[in-house]
Amino acid sequence: MNALVDLVIGEYIYFNNPVYEADISVLTALANDAAGADVAVGGFRYIKDEHNFTIKSNNTMRYESAKHDGLLALLQAHLFSPVWNKLYSRDFLFREKICFPKEETSLYRDKLFNSLVFKNANGIFISDKIVCDIKYNDFHGQFDMYRADRFEEEIKIYNTMQTLIQNDNYALKFLIDRLFMQGCALFIRSITASDMSYINQKRLITSVLSHPLVQQVSCQTGYSGFFEKAADLLIKNSKEINCGTKL
Repeated sequence: MNALVDLVIGEYIYFNNPVYEADISVLTALANDAAGADVAVGGFRYIKDEHNFTIKSNNTMRYESAKHDGLLALLQAHLFSPVWNKLYSRDFLFREKICFPKEETSLYRDKLFNSLVFKNANGIFISDKIVCDIKYNDFHGQFDMYRADRFEEEIKIYNTMQTLIQNDNYALKFLIDRLFMQGCALFIRSITASDMSYINQKRLITSVLSHPLVQQVSCQTGYSGFFEKAADLLIKNSKEINCGTKL
């Protein structure tokens, strides 16, 4: 991915994911509207098939304000983490030497990438244009994919985003704390969805729950039921072992 960025010659870079259907004409219009901003943010549309009906729901906003107010709005609207609803200024990425942590990308590395982007960006443009369609099942299936370094990445993201908080902006701090706890919860979910043994699941989940940062942030946010849900997942898997359905 980083090697491909070096080959781009346009003003803005879009990281295409073939799973999601991006509208080229909308991306072009978004680039024109952005007027030199370091990052331009669009919306996306969830498409969910349920009981032979196709349900479409738009996730968009339009908010042009100071950088930190814009970041607060993005977090509130769940538009912060993905890269596939954004255009990035090529000059900005090269100037700030921002790249993906590793050559392969995922929703979690997208989040780490964006934390670096918003840490350094001066101009943010947010549009209500729908950039792409997202199939609900394809999107949420990513959350069950276990990867050992995800928890360390969540900590890196949290520490990076702490540098974005200015002037005692408690609302932004709360949303960054909540984003971290949500990331930890999804990591635990991926552990229980993996094929590792119950003993290893319990060991990993216990290490997450006992981590000092998790303890601190969970107290600050009052993240509802986090520890209880983790315990419930372990109990569920323990019962499956007793029934002989999980090795």
